[in-house]
Amino acid sequence: MEAARERVRKSVQRDRRFEPWMDRLSRRLWPWRDSWLMVAVPVIALLDYLSTYALLGLSNKPYAYERGPLAHWALEVDGFRGLLALDILGVVVLCLLAVTVRFAYARFGYGGYGRAAYVLLLLPYAVAASLATVNNLVRTVM
Repeated sequence: MEAARERVRKSVQRDRRFEPWMDRLSRRLWPWRDSWLMVAVPVIALLDYLSTYALLGLSNKPYAYERGPLAHWALEVDGFRGLLALDILGVVVLCLLAVTVRFAYARFGYGGYGRAAYVLLLLPYAVAASLATVNNLVRTVM
């Protein structure tokens, strides 16, 4: 029993050493307020939706289509209303997951890991949706 406690104690010490590094990494990736990322994700998702609508619904380009399998399915099943519902569901689930993971880490005293998990869950989606928005807008104009 004492050996198990010692292993747990050493594991916690090892984790504590890397926590400041993870916090610094997350601050380099997202140096602004954490709440701004939570606001940016739905705004970028909305821009992605609107640019998709502009490309597929308004531009009348026969060669344009939705490449994402889930988004393609949502468009086939319920049109742009289905795509909007899917986007809202995806953003809500992603944001709730990020906040839950951050809260769990903070609850156990690992705030640095919590922020890193929060940023690493939300930032890749924000970047990918931003790139998709730019791509849609470029394809709409050309």
